[in-house]
Amino acid sequence: MAASDETRPGDSSWNEKEVFLRALTFHGAEREAYLKEACPDDAALERIRSLIEHHQQADEDLLSVSVNTTETSAELPSQIEEFKIIRKLGEGGMGVVYLAEDAILGRRVALKVLARHKINSEHALARFREEARSAAALKHPAIVPVFKFGQSGEDYFIVSELVEGQTLAGLIQSKRNEFRARPHEDARDWHKQAAEILAVIADALDCAHRAGIVHRDVKPSNILLDHDRGPRLTDFGIAKHVNDEVPSPHSGVIGTVHYMSPEQAAIAETQVDQRSDIFSLGIVLYELLSFRLPFDGPTIHQVLQAVMYVEPQKLRTIDRSIAQDLETICHKALEKQPHDRYQTAAHIAADLRCYLTNDPILARPPGLKHRIVRYVRRHRRRVVAGVIAALLAAIALLSWNVVAQTRRSMSHILATCEDQDARLWVRPIGGSTASIPKSMDMGNLPVKFDLPTGLYRLTATSGDGFSEATLLITTTGDERTIEMPPPKLIPNDPNMAYFEAGQVMSGVPGRTGSQSLRAVQLDPFYIDLAEVSNAEYRRFVEATGHRRPIHWDNPDFEPGLDDRPVVGVTWDDANAYCRFVRKRLPTADEWEHAMRWPDGRLVPWGSQSPTELRITSIDAAERSSSINMSVAIAEYIANTRPVRSDQSLQSSVGLFHGATNVSEFTETVVSEIMGQVVLKGASWANLPDQWDLANSRSYPMEVVDASGRSQPAWSMKIGFRCARSALHKPRE
Repeated sequence: MAASDETRPGDSSWNEKEVFLRALTFHGAEREAYLKEACPDDAALERIRSLIEHHQQADEDLLSVSVNTTETSAELPSQIEEFKIIRKLGEGGMGVVYLAEDAILGRRVALKVLARHKINSEHALARFREEARSAAALKHPAIVPVFKFGQSGEDYFIVSELVEGQTLAGLIQSKRNEFRARPHEDARDWHKQAAEILAVIADALDCAHRAGIVHRDVKPSNILLDHDRGPRLTDFGIAKHVNDEVPSPHSGVIGTVHYMSPEQAAIAETQVDQRSDIFSLGIVLYELLSFRLPFDGPTIHQVLQAVMYVEPQKLRTIDRSIAQDLETICHKALEKQPHDRYQTAAHIAADLRCYLTNDPILARPPGLKHRIVRYVRRHRRRVVAGVIAALLAAIALLSWNVVAQTRRSMSHILATCEDQDARLWVRPIGGSTASIPKSMDMGNLPVKFDLPTGLYRLTATSGDGFSEATLLITTTGDERTIEMPPPKLIPNDPNMAYFEAGQVMSGVPGRTGSQSLRAVQLDPFYIDLAEVSNAEYRRFVEATGHRRPIHWDNPDFEPGLDDRPVVGVTWDDANAYCRFVRKRLPTADEWEHAMRWPDGRLVPWGSQSPTELRITSIDAAERSSSINMSVAIAEYIANTRPVRSDQSLQSSVGLFHGATNVSEFTETVVSEIMGQVVLKGASWANLPDQWDLANSRSYPMEVVDASGRSQPAWSMKIGFRCARSALHKPRE
């Protein structure tokens, strides 16, 4: 027995109600073994036994619960027909199960004998006969087959295959004790084992359902774990042939209270079909994952009320290690309304196997509409007064959505992440951050959603960590997949400069267009002190297999240029690198604010003509017209500087090369449709009158080559530096 001096009925670890209700789900000897393990002392054991004995006096026709009986045979019979009795295996409300040997065929079998006090009950005899009929009609490796039904004298018996192994109920109790003893143990292997077991049982149920049989008593004690053949479904004692003549509704409670469906729990006439077994299977899955029952109460009546009206606690609020897909599968099966559940056992089996193979499942968490319906169903009196206004508002909103959807087609996005606890936020940022729209909470990753053309900032959050990515949609109707970097808490980086949030001025008084003076609201952000170098970009290429800049493979590209700025990359290449290092490109306004801080300077070093500045002698027009790769590489080598050189030209916070080295990509897009992005900063090909930090230039994302095909645009004069937000979570 599990008794010890350290465990008493008053201890927090002892729950008498839980042990009593749990014991009702076991049969005979199995129940006794459970009680001896669960009860802390002999007094508690006798008290639970007394409660069970009192409970046995309830009318079995009203409530079918597996309980012991005091009226079973007092002594072990020696033989029934050709079956020699070896020993008793278990005892339940309907009778006794023996281990027997078939004297004719020479095999061991399970022999179930109807209790003597029930042989005069037409109802009990019909149920016993129905159990044999149902199981015998089914041929499936996960269903325990029945070999024979017969009568010997006063005894009615069923002969079925002998299954060597414990019940799933016994395994649950064993695992519950194991995890209580080691509460910090990783349970994910157990979750996979649970999914594998129930996928097989779902297959067995699907076989029964296709044969027109509803089990109506799916629970852990009716699932046997065969040592050789895996999970097996048994006990069709209250199964129903739904194809018998006219389908008949029931008006009594049939099943085991903690594992029955709302249709079974309802006293009013309701039709029970295969979806009732799916609900019960969901309860078993819930118990396997959380080691607790989803519907409970101190009395049977309260348990039935919970089954019919109370939503179970979300699994991941009990244990965060439970996969989101498993939670979705379980709660889909536990929907109160049959039409909201899985419609076949095959569907839940398929989703369980998709979880096991890391494939997308078909089920989805309930949407807003479904949650509203649930709320209204539970609080009808609270919403009656406002139902007309709510309907009108819903119709108006629906009409607006329909009109909006017809005006624009959408692109279909799938966002994924290695961190399954990550949550995704999407924020439209357009061509400027002057107006910051509200962030949209898309839910836990992976997630599918639709977006119109535009520029978006995607943020994945988990705990205190976050990661960012930029998404540009230029076409509609296509499907895109974006892999979000796993969220991570990034410490302050000495290679980045920090800028606080606030309203700043961008542009120059008296100028027009993109250089006009305007107020810009910026969130706090970090920006790299230097441009990304060839060495840094090479580490990214080697780690990911991303496309190499084409000039790297040219024999004229000399070794030893690791500290020079990387060029020859596209805007998409730059964004891919940023995601790799958990950063993003700076917006045009962030870049300009950082370079011009704190006094609005128009050159990074604050004066127009520093004596230290080296001006190249190559003619600007000649440079800008270079199309030969060898010439372009020679100009790059001759005119670029290491990314951390010329300290006298740094900005006031230490940013290198706001002008004179390479122009830089920003996150800002001028036109989503035409694919024009904003460049900031002058390159080595620009003369001093173009060093102006307020100057912005548009650059095409694609160009048409000599054959007339579009190609990603890149230049030997354009590089980039990275930035990242300082907010853990996007601003609402």
